[in-house]
Amino acid sequence: MKYGHNAICINPNTMMMPVGYMERQYPISTTKGDLYARAFYLEDNEKLCFLTLDSLGVCSQVQKLFEATVKDVLGADVTLILSSSHTHYAPSLTQAFGYIKTDDSYVKFVQARMRAMLINMKIREGTVKVDYNQVNQNLIGRHRISGQNDDYVILHLLRFSVGSQRIGNFIIYNCHPTISDAQVGHFTSDYVGVTLEVLAKNYPGEFFMFFQGPAGDISTRFTRKNKTYEEVIRMGRLLADSVSELMKRNLKSKDLQLTRKRYEYSIDGQLKSPENFVVSESASDREKSEFENAKNVLKDWASQPHLLHQQIVVDVINLGLSKLYFNPFELFSSYSKYLPVNGILIGYSQGYAGYMSDIDVQEASYETLLEIYSEKDKQKLIEIIRAG
Repeated sequence: MKYGHNAICINPNTMMMPVGYMERQYPISTTKGDLYARAFYLEDNEKLCFLTLDSLGVCSQVQKLFEATVKDVLGADVTLILSSSHTHYAPSLTQAFGYIKTDDSYVKFVQARMRAMLINMKIREGTVKVDYNQVNQNLIGRHRISGQNDDYVILHLLRFSVGSQRIGNFIIYNCHPTISDAQVGHFTSDYVGVTLEVLAKNYPGEFFMFFQGPAGDISTRFTRKNKTYEEVIRMGRLLADSVSELMKRNLKSKDLQLTRKRYEYSIDGQLKSPENFVVSESASDREKSEFENAKNVLKDWASQPHLLHQQIVVDVINLGLSKLYFNPFELFSSYSKYLPVNGILIGYSQGYAGYMSDIDVQEASYETLLEIYSEKDKQKLIEIIRAG
């Protein structure tokens, strides 16, 4: 099997608008907690380039541009598996919902940096093994809707090795990187970047990548002490400590067996009606305020019905020991209950498609009101998860 990895900084080099909060009003240029593109290449029966970006998300139009770059450098038969950390403090690489626009200059900049990263990536050959572990971890992420539980806030760790040498680590965790204030005056990878930086220092010579799990309803709202960058550092270190504990476990590894299955389908789609939702008595003042804001967004969407028509791509990567479901949604964490043993959901991948809440949800929240998916769409995804 062939393998390789590399990373490159993608900090903006000019004044740009961050994306992630509607109230943002002015461009910024400084960065705390560098933004990165990271790539991990695997080749046997499949040729896969796993690529992560510290960004809110990447829409399908931009993904096609990045895919062309990957194929140009690595080969026309390479499949790009592109994921975003979903930091709310980066320039826009996505176009979605009528009010999020791509920053074309940043798209070109990231594309050029990505090309340089891939050109300089060393491809080696050897027998790659993988092991897997997981633990519930709610010190950083907790369910942000009042009255819900944290059963599916899970930290996953996949470790790849050749002989006695560990060559790569996939960290999968599901929590919005939104510790900093909405109007913070710098770009940042938030807790994700701190976690990876700490791990890289503690384990020199090893490569680490972060993938965002089903985080649609999971955030730092109830765990952060404040919205300073010092708090970003504290929480990033907490997650790094949890990863380190998992890395201490001596697990039996298995030869990596790489297969891929792709599902593509058009969504049914529908705008939600606020009248069909009841605000819980236990809802906080903030949750009630967010629900009212969502009503205003819906009014804008009603005049743009084309926003409902999306083509969905879900790539299921079987590693032999575990199965990864790369999907474009901000999935609610409860979708993990449909997974097979050692299955892992990875959102904000292969496009960006917004919130998908629980089946037959009736509780009112910002997230449940702004999803555009029907029960039919949700059942389709569940069928894919179960089919694997």
